[in-house]
Amino acid sequence: MQPSACRALRRADALDIVGNEHDGARALDEILRLAPDVAVVDTGLPSVGGVELCERLAGASPEVGTRVLLLEGDPPVTRAGAVASGAAGCLPATSTAAQLCDAVTSIANGGTIFHI
Repeated sequence: MQPSACRALRRADALDIVGNEHDGARALDEILRLAPDVAVVDTGLPSVGGVELCERLAGASPEVGTRVLLLEGDPPVTRAGAVASGAAGCLPATSTAAQLCDAVTSIANGGTIFHI
């Protein structure tokens, strides 16, 4: 996740950041270990991209229950691809802080959001 996005989430009163990884394989390990309500994942993470991370998360441990918000950048992802991977949402990586916080809150409350 971009540093500005992480700062925006840290400033949101209702949200707690429990981890921040810059590598997809480590992010997947941390999601499985910490079981957050929502994971915000860049599509372009090294080693394991965001779409593949969603697929692995669903297959590895469905009882974890973490819902994933993809931040679409490079490589791009289609809405159909995001949905098929198991993501609960997808936003452009250029989304505003308010859009990101609103999306995380919506997904945490059971919603979905796809603005790609």
